[in-house]
Amino acid sequence: MATLYKHGELGQIERVAYKAAYCLDGKILRNQGDGWKLWKALKPGIDAREHFEKAKANYAAKLAEKPAFAEWRKLFHDTFSFTNRYMALTVISSMPQDPDGVWSELNDYCRISCGIDEVVAVCRAYEAAELESKPVTSQPVNA
Repeated sequence: MATLYKHGELGQIERVAYKAAYCLDGKILRNQGDGWKLWKALKPGIDAREHFEKAKANYAAKLAEKPAFAEWRKLFHDTFSFTNRYMALTVISSMPQDPDGVWSELNDYCRISCGIDEVVAVCRAYEAAELESKPVTSQPVNA
């Protein structure tokens, strides 16, 4: 297990189901709720501070340009604790159209206590975020 202070933490970016810590030594650590682990390393010659600032700006831009995704992310974070997010995301993304099934899986199998109304709201927000991220394609008109 990695420790942040040994690598000289620059900052963290909290994604949907994990946190990424960018470090002065060029290492990027990831925590999915079970502790920090080495995830990536920057190539020699890449400035760690610049890379972190660029990654932070890119994620902020994604949240700004995709409001449904940002809303779903906030609702997801408010509903599930950090240690449960990875499993909850796996279940929700596998069957977002079936909130009752998601609720059952989370409560019975994953042992994640949550209410059905919360799960319905998260599933609906997830579906909206998915629709927002799909490219718009034009359909040919048949004469």
